[in-house]
Amino acid sequence: MQNLVLVKEGKAVADALLYFASRDNERYRHLVAATGYEKAKTICGNSPDPSGFPAKILWLDDADHHALSDADTLLCGAHDYVAYRLTGSRRTDRTTASTTGLLDIQSGDWSEGIIEQLPIERSILPEVCRGDALDGTIGTEFQDLLGLPGDLEVIHGVGDVGASALASPTEGNYLSCYLGTSGWILDIATRDAPGDPDAGVFNLLHPTQDQLIRVAPLLTATGAVDWFVGLLDHGGDARDRLYGDLAADAMAMTHDQSRVLFLPYLSGERSPFKDPDASGLFLGIRRGTGRAELFRAVLEGVAFSVRSVIDALPDGGHEATIRLSGGGAGIAGLPKLLADITNLPVGVVTDGRFAAARALQRLLPAPPTCESPVGDQFCPEQDRSAIDRKYGVFLDAYTKNRDLMHTLSIIS
Repeated sequence: MQNLVLVKEGKAVADALLYFASRDNERYRHLVAATGYEKAKTICGNSPDPSGFPAKILWLDDADHHALSDADTLLCGAHDYVAYRLTGSRRTDRTTASTTGLLDIQSGDWSEGIIEQLPIERSILPEVCRGDALDGTIGTEFQDLLGLPGDLEVIHGVGDVGASALASPTEGNYLSCYLGTSGWILDIATRDAPGDPDAGVFNLLHPTQDQLIRVAPLLTATGAVDWFVGLLDHGGDARDRLYGDLAADAMAMTHDQSRVLFLPYLSGERSPFKDPDASGLFLGIRRGTGRAELFRAVLEGVAFSVRSVIDALPDGGHEATIRLSGGGAGIAGLPKLLADITNLPVGVVTDGRFAAARALQRLLPAPPTCESPVGDQFCPEQDRSAIDRKYGVFLDAYTKNRDLMHTLSIIS
């Protein structure tokens, strides 16, 4: 994603600003007003966002002007920097470039109209390339250091979302769902069928094809599960057993028996709404509520959050099948809850933790067969009444508590 890395003569000159770092400021708001919100959205394919490069660059100009003025290269992610150090190439892949708020999504190159409003020169920006572009061979400095041959070629590569798109099935109606600490839902569409940025859908250029990745991110996915278990974990070797015991008790409950609701916005949220001050919330706790019911509420909260971002996609996941990968695929009960709550069949990728790595093999000149096999499959519960009523409460819970969340966030 849009990790801003400033470099001079091969070395980073400041701490990287990571993708989730929001730098809203008056200069950035003026830039959006001068460009026009709708025009900026048309240029970039995404709504203006203070986590994008324009806001970060303007903030840096005020907060660390020397770092910005001294840098001779601006890179967009860790893999850009690795390729730069290994080969000297100054590049970023077009999927990552699409996340920055600087790319003209129609031309596939940097937007001159936005750049001219920023305190940087066009020359500082990297070349935008395909994910399978050859950067060159490893430089002499690193051959001995890494024990690698000098004729070893470096392919630029992509970030996690680009890799997940490469791992997605190329035929059929599928949604790819990744649930790690954070997560996302994505599908692949033609260039003339973007998702709605105002609904939290990001439109990114596919790393190798003339298509769009439509992705709806979740800032906290199974990170919420780890957070909750961490509150109960007393260390040692008991964590896995605790997970298993909680999952067994939680999944013994039916949908109409579980009356506790959880909002998983522990790091704010970006889809289907953008609110850095959104926070987590338990609702419905009573004297008899136990930890298994709370654990189930956390699992359900993650699944409800996934359903809300699927609803934000243009087709709302109509008749799609979910391919689930990431650490969340291995949490007992979560894949089944995801099928029930989204009302879509779920297939678990058997090597889900490594699906993106397997997908990167598709960038090789002669790619091997690298389909990620699907193991367990789950069909949704047919009785929708309790699930759909609870989903309505889930959506209302954020809307009706948003102002309270914001008030709490500024109490000193």
